[in-house]
Amino acid sequence: MNEKTAHLEENVVLAFQRDAPSFLEQIPVWFGVNGKDVLGSAGGDGLRLFVPGFATFGMACLRVARQVGRSAMDVDDYGDELLFRLQNENIVVCRTGGTPTPQSVRYEVLLKAWARFGESVHDAVLARHPEKETTVWWHLLTDYPPPSLAQQLATCPTLLNEEEDPPDEAGPRPRAQSD
Repeated sequence: MNEKTAHLEENVVLAFQRDAPSFLEQIPVWFGVNGKDVLGSAGGDGLRLFVPGFATFGMACLRVARQVGRSAMDVDDYGDELLFRLQNENIVVCRTGGTPTPQSVRYEVLLKAWARFGESVHDAVLARHPEKETTVWWHLLTDYPPPSLAQQLATCPTLLNEEEDPPDEAGPRPRAQSD
């Protein structure tokens, strides 16, 4: 059985396959809120993602959503996105594609869980791949993203916010990549 590193904060689970052969390839990642699998991974096997990118850009999306109300990032090779929308003190998260099932959790709870997850990913990746210390967007785990990235992350589809249309001039959304 694969070793998973899970981070639990109230109703949030963030986990990755810690014993993966390499963190420079897509590995199983799990993200659940309120007992629901937000990533929609088949059979509980996790969704194969670049875990450094998922950790860093996910944290950036949380910060951008807190500032502007919503954000999104690509999560897979098929154009699915992970959407974040602020609703009062809660954050609603949802993956596009398939049958989206938005889940709501207190913003501070998800932020704390993602910070712990990001720290664990950072430590695991650098233990195995020390050369990645300067090539990955690790600063997104602790800092607000640069303005150009924040603008890209803030341009999201209307699935979680039917009242607003995204701007047409938005470029491609950053993908959860390893560097």
